[in-house]
Amino acid sequence: MLATSGPRRWRTYPEVPTFAESGYKDLVIVGWFALLAPAGTPAQTVADLNAEVNAALKSAEVIQTFQEFGLDAVASSPADTLALIREDFNRWGRTIQSLAYVQED
Repeated sequence: MLATSGPRRWRTYPEVPTFAESGYKDLVIVGWFALLAPAGTPAQTVADLNAEVNAALKSAEVIQTFQEFGLDAVASSPADTLALIREDFNRWGRTIQSLAYVQED
């Protein structure tokens, strides 16, 4: 591996630098997963589900399983998740749209 795209080195490969460390300061790409609910889901249902998921993400078993795949188990809130989605959309949306094309018949 030449470099990793995250903000810090992987614990699995600590000798591999990040792209930022290699001189590419703007090349920081972080993948993430989120659990989403349909629009209109009652706020209490969202809050209850968020609490349960966050509790699971703090369990030793889940943390260990995530780490085996080189992932971090990070608890979040609905507001923080929405902010992350908006941030990534603003960062990558124009790039994706500029690369997309419509194939006409």
